[in-house]
Amino acid sequence: MSIELTSQIGGNADVFYSNHQYDTLYTQQAETLNVDERATILHEMQKLFYDDAAYCIMWYQSKLQAYRTDTWKGWKETKGGAVYNFTRSNYLTVKPA
Repeated sequence: MSIELTSQIGGNADVFYSNHQYDTLYTQQAETLNVDERATILHEMQKLFYDDAAYCIMWYQSKLQAYRTDTWKGWKETKGGAVYNFTRSNYLTVKPA
């Protein structure tokens, strides 16, 4: 969540988002020890970020993913599919069948 702070503009921020309420909530959540209270603050931050539409997502890419179980074994289901971008766990653990 810290990447979207006003102080990150020119650094890690890739959309140059600035919302001082968001910045204040970030400081609050960082100082909050109660897990439930912190979660509430984080949800409020996420809602601000969403409502401000800092990222304008024009479409979601449909990815066709395929892998061969007849020639490779050891594929594991991972979030987003067995081969999602670069999942080291699959690329490093599959073995020839």
